[in-house]
Amino acid sequence: MNIDELKTKYAAELQYLQSVFSDMGIAANESVLVMQINKAYTAIRKYLRLDTDADVSKHFDAAVELAIVYYNNQIVMLNKAAGKKTVVQKTQGPRSETYGSAEIALDYYGISESVKALLPNPPIRFY
Repeated sequence: MNIDELKTKYAAELQYLQSVFSDMGIAANESVLVMQINKAYTAIRKYLRLDTDADVSKHFDAAVELAIVYYNNQIVMLNKAAGKKTVVQKTQGPRSETYGSAEIALDYYGISESVKALLPNPPIRFY
């Protein structure tokens, strides 16, 4: 699918994310957001062991949160590549800053723990 088809397919998710980022004063690239939404739904399908054509729109909240996680991790990665440090802790007393990674941990399926809490348990596989 091309970007325009994805924008049409994920119009509700895109509109919601744009309003969230806008409220935070963040100018997010529309095409990047759509790609993160698509990636989020793909990860959810994989985690829940669903068919590639399965309708996962009922997991709207999880997909939107996961798209934000992916967007955050991409920004952190780009900042690292540009040599920028991420401040993860700051104290004003005797002035202290701690640099680290603001990257959110993902599991094998590309799902964060907060998103797993929004999803049903995946079916158990028997071999």
